[in-house]
This record gives sequence, C-alpha cells and structure tokens, in this order.
Amino acid sequence: MRRSFTLLKALLLGCVLMMSSAAMAQSVSQVQDRLMVDLTYLLEAHESDKPFLEDVLRRKNENLRSRVAAEIKAGTLDDEVIGKIITQQIEMLTILIKESELEIDALAKKSRTAEEADKTKLNLSIQRRISIMDVYYQQLDKTLIQAEGRGVDVKLQREQFRSAMKLRVEFLSNAILYLDTQQREVNARLPYVSEDEKKLLTEQAIRLNERKSMMIKSLESGIALTSAMGIDATEYKQLMLTMTGDINADVLDIDVALGLIDGWLVSLKEWAYENTPSVVVKLTLFLGILYLTFKISRVVGKGVGKSVKHSKMDFSVLMQDFFVSMASKAVILVGLLIALSQIGIEMGPLLTGFGVAGVIIGFALQDTLSNFASG
Repeated sequence: MRRSFTLLKALLLGCVLMMSSAAMAQSVSQVQDRLMVDLTYLLEAHESDKPFLEDVLRRKNENLRSRVAAEIKAGTLDDEVIGKIITQQIEMLTILIKESELEIDALAKKSRTAEEADKTKLNLSIQRRISIMDVYYQQLDKTLIQAEGRGVDVKLQREQFRSAMKLRVEFLSNAILYLDTQQREVNARLPYVSEDEKKLLTEQAIRLNERKSMMIKSLESGIALTSAMGIDATEYKQLMLTMTGDINADVLDIDVALGLIDGWLVSLKEWAYENTPSVVVKLTLFLGILYLTFKISRVVGKGVGKSVKHSKMDFSVLMQDFFVSMASKAVILVGLLIALSQIGIEMGPLLTGFGVAGVIIGFALQDTLSNFASG
C-alpha cells in the first residue's frame, strides 16, 4: 500500500513538472510572439511615437532574453520552442538593425541642410542611434552563437553579420578620424580668435570630443565582435590605442605593436623631411653662439682678473677668484639664454623662474654671503 502511494505521488509530481514546463514554454513563446506584433506596430507607427515604442520593445526583449537564457540553463524549455524563439529573435534584430541604418541615413540628409543648432541635435540623434545599434549587434551575435550551438542553419545570417560588422568598424574608424581632424582644426584656431569666438569654438571642440568618445566606444564594441569572428582588426586596434592612449592587452598583440611602431616611424620621417632644414640651421646657430660665448667668457674672465688684481681695494685671492668666476658665468648664462631663444624656447617664463629662485636663495644665504664678502 505504501509503495503504491509513493508511486502515485511520483507520477503526480512528474505530471505537475511536465505541465509547469509546458506552461513556461508556452509563456516565453507567447511573449516572443507579442514582441513580433509590437515590432509591426513600431514599423507602422508615426515618427514621433517610434522612439517610445522602440524603448519599450527593447526593454521587453532584454527581459525575455534573460528569462530564456535562465530557462535554457535550467533545462525547462524543449528544443522546438528554443528553435522558434531563436529564429524570431534573429528576424527581429535584423529588422531593427536595418531600420536603424535607414534612420541614420535620413538624419544625415537632414543634417546637411539644417541650421547649426538643429544640426547639433541631429548629430546627437545619430550618435544615440549608433549606440543603440551596438546593443542590437551584440544581441544578434549571441543569438547566432546559440543557433550554431544547437545545429540551426544560420550560415547565411552569419555571413551577412560578418559583412555588416566589417562595414561598421570601417565606418566608425573613418568617422573617428574625421571628428579628430575637425577637433584639431578647431583647437588650432583658438589662440587667434576673439574672446567671443573663442567661447563658441571651445563649445564646438567639446561637442566634437563627445561625439568622438561615443564613436570610440562603439568601435570598441565592434572590434570585440569582429575579433571573436576571426576578422583581422589590427588596424582598428591601433586606432583605438592612438586615440585613447589606454595601455591594454592589445599592446601585447605583435601585429598591433609593430603597426604602432611603423606609424610612429612614418610620422618621424615626415616630420624630419619637413623640419630638417630649419632644425639644422637652428642647431648650427645654437652651437655657434655657445662657442662664441665660451670664448668671450674667457676674455671677460681674464679682464676681470687683471682688474681686481690691480684694484686699490686690495681684494683677497678668494674674492678675486669669486669675481672672475661670477663674471665668466654671467657671460655664459647670457649666451646660453640667447642660444636657447634661437631654437624657439620662450625666455620669459625661464627668466621669471630664475628671478624667483635668486630671491629665495639670496634670503636663505644672506648671512653666509655677508661673512664671505667680509673675508
């Protein structure tokens, strides 16, 4: 009797678990179906309503994906339901990415003919759309990996995804370089404009830097996806390191490191080609002034030495050496300052620093110097 009761209890528990699993599968499947309906509403909605509807759809989809991942891990979903959800997810994310590309094209066309204030808003909208696409691409990549792991044929979708990511990282890298060039041009103008125009240019430089930073973040996401698919992203990693200056694991990649070194050498060659004549002239002038300075300092030293020896003030030998040394070094200092000015070093801040240092040292050593002067 007890054995029969235990068997009946096990059968009832099994039925409950099977019913629960079926209900759960039906539930997530229904949620995915409702999301596809929401996607249709989004595509047919008015332009002013689309941002809100898309935000709702995106949050619902993130919750569904988290739930499906947890239930797959727990083994509560059968393969048929998982396959259906994966197929619908690939379809939905592909549509969202395509719609995002169309929106970026439309915003870019408006930006070309817009006023400056409207152009700033449109550029920010483009940037937000690019950031949203990062999320869609990441989700699509994870979905394709799940499909491949379960033997679903997604070769065509994977190839399309590879092509799209290649184009995306190339577009982002070119956009970053363009924004960086614009920012450099704005910064180069700042020292030569009026205060009113300087304020406008400063704001423009800040906006360009913000857009560039957001593009760099998107490029970083794109590099991670392309590298995971075995696509060579060395060029884009080099750009990331050049723009951000962040030292990370990419520096350990021999191709990235060699590429950076090669770029630096090319820049050095270009700089040397453009500046070598002026550098040679300045260096020659610098060394010539130093040579004449040392010659003059010796002559001045000898002249001061003869003067203090024949002076009626009867200086001690120590004082005579002191005056000779100070005169020679004063000439050398003046000559050195003149030589440094010839190679483009500003003398104003340097002389100010020497003056402050001289006052401090004078006060600190006034007792010692007075004892020295008195013999």
